Amino acid sequence: MVKKNIFNKDYFEEGPYGKQDIHIIRRNYKILLDNAKTAISLPNNPERILDFGCAFGAGTTFLSEQFQKAHIVGVDISEYARKRAQSNYERENINYYCLDLCRSDHLNVLKEKYSEFDLIFTRDTLEHITLNKQEEVLATLAMLLKENGMLIAQTPNKLNPILHKDKTHIGLRSAESWKTLFQEIFREVKIFTKQYLPIIWQFRKNMELFEFTLPVFGCNIYIFCKGRKSL
Repeated sequence: MVKKNIFNKDYFEEGPYGKQDIHIIRRNYKILLDNAKTAISLPNNPERILDFGCAFGAGTTFLSEQFQKAHIVGVDISEYARKRAQSNYERENINYYCLDLCRSDHLNVLKEKYSEFDLIFTRDTLEHITLNKQEEVLATLAMLLKENGMLIAQTPNKLNPILHKDKTHIGLRSAESWKTLFQEIFREVKIFTKQYLPIIWQFRKNMELFEFTLPVFGCNIYIFCKGRKSL
């Protein structure tokens, strides 16, 4: 994965993440959830949900509001992000952790405390993981899912020509490449790409944003997986 110390105060406050309005982050989580509802059936009444790459917790809090009876666990590799999430979005049904899930001792923290999750969300995170580590990370996330649990992901598309430059996007792939990788780990995989209108997405802070399906080159890759294979 990217070195942990890259995701420090400067990255979060001065980089692309820090320039995003909280309402936009919440909106993007809603879009991901809405796409999931149409792509594949969500588990009924999930008890435990993992937000992998939670950053400051704005999206994690959105999930806690949508699944009020569930316990939400936010995980980020950055201690700075964890502290900000804990400070800004402390909720009764949320716990935040600074963990690197490529480390077995960190993985065991979640396994021992929560055993397995019904749902795992990960948004704008997979692209920060080196290509040679992504399969390991996905297998780890699969280990944390219940047998018929669901993983819901969104990541930028390597093939889209208008992607913002971010030096930490070291693991970009095409939709087809992600599909091949996910199919090695999950029984059911659905992937599609969508495109939003450039510029406009930054100003639409409400929960609506026009996206249209754009095969191959769409800027956002949406990934929905259900049922882990034997690991």
